[in-house]
Amino acid sequence: MSLQRLVLLALLAGLSIGSVIAANPNWTITALVPWIEPIGTIWVNALRMVVVPLVVSLLVTAVATMSDTRALRRIGSTSFIVWVALLTFSGALGLTLVPFLFQWLTIDPAAIAALRTGAEELAAATATGVANMPPLRQWFVDLIPINPVRAASEGAMLSLVLFSLTFGLAVSRIAQEQRDALLRVFGGIAAAMLVIVRWVLRVSPIGVFALSLSVASRVGSVAAGALGYYLVVTAVSMTVLCLVLFAITVVLGRVLPGKLARALLPAQVVGFTSRSSLATMSAQAEAATDVLRLPRPVVAFVLPLAVASFKPHGPLNWSSLAVVAGLLYGAPIGVEQLLTVIGSAILLSFAVPGVPSAGMLLIAPVFVNVGIPVEAIGLLIAVDALPDMFKTVANVTGQLCSAAIVARVSRETRAT
Repeated sequence: MSLQRLVLLALLAGLSIGSVIAANPNWTITALVPWIEPIGTIWVNALRMVVVPLVVSLLVTAVATMSDTRALRRIGSTSFIVWVALLTFSGALGLTLVPFLFQWLTIDPAAIAALRTGAEELAAATATGVANMPPLRQWFVDLIPINPVRAASEGAMLSLVLFSLTFGLAVSRIAQEQRDALLRVFGGIAAAMLVIVRWVLRVSPIGVFALSLSVASRVGSVAAGALGYYLVVTAVSMTVLCLVLFAITVVLGRVLPGKLARALLPAQVVGFTSRSSLATMSAQAEAATDVLRLPRPVVAFVLPLAVASFKPHGPLNWSSLAVVAGLLYGAPIGVEQLLTVIGSAILLSFAVPGVPSAGMLLIAPVFVNVGIPVEAIGLLIAVDALPDMFKTVANVTGQLCSAAIVARVSRETRAT
């Protein structure tokens, strides 16, 4: 049996057993969950530990070896255009699909009162998070890291990416002998990191089972009432977004559907169970290199940038958040308000800060502008674990698909 099938079986087994545990908390096997959960955490940490050296080494070698600066500019500008276009597609789905899916939702006043009860603490925490968020101008200032090592340790990927791009450009301008020596080092680091990735992915069925069992045992009972409906809508809408991204990539990227599915599956499973697109960087790099056979400049340059800054789920998910929050608080969202939310999501998608529930914190000012109480975010954060799994899958799908599209549209066909 192939590794992909084993991973899928492990995922289904973990979700199934975890759901049974959530429905029967007194079951004897429930006591084993706290012992199994660390296995999944260790596996994700093993994937994440190679991200920083892999991203830095790939970017430095890609930029330093690209003698044609016009090609670099072409790939960079093409990537930005592709990302904005895909974000616009996501927004179009939010404008059309989300209102359609929510038209059958009826709100029980007693249930809403119960949901609001006890949300004060969550709302206070949300307000605190919003107050502590840096202003947009500070976000731009922080893009240039004072200490690249600290940026790496704190997971400030976009700052680290900018440093790596700058360093790679500098390496391309030094003497040939010095440049070759540095490139051998960074090339060796990238190759070694990919070997570690393959080792970690070989035991992915064990890690995926542990993660999915842990998540399902915690969130299996939350899918009820209005918030349960929101969970279903999120799952459906993110699945539709993945299918749209898949179809666009098949057409524009000229990738065979079977090959694209094989490339996406490992990264999607890692993203679904870990809820972190950053943790999928290694799996995406391997898929882009070994399955899609994308050109090295695209794998080394476009993919790290996409993982750090491209989040295609944003406009579609913000639409769902606004509609369900408006229904919960008796402030239905009209087309004009929904357009405001979607436009804000497209503009701010590249500026999501690296804090828990960052996207939901960033939407708080937008909620206020369209007349939705900020307390609604507290309720939605409470059940964010399950939707976040589907949102991460959509992000991972968009990131790898965008790299395939950029490779074709920019006409970068040099072999990997």
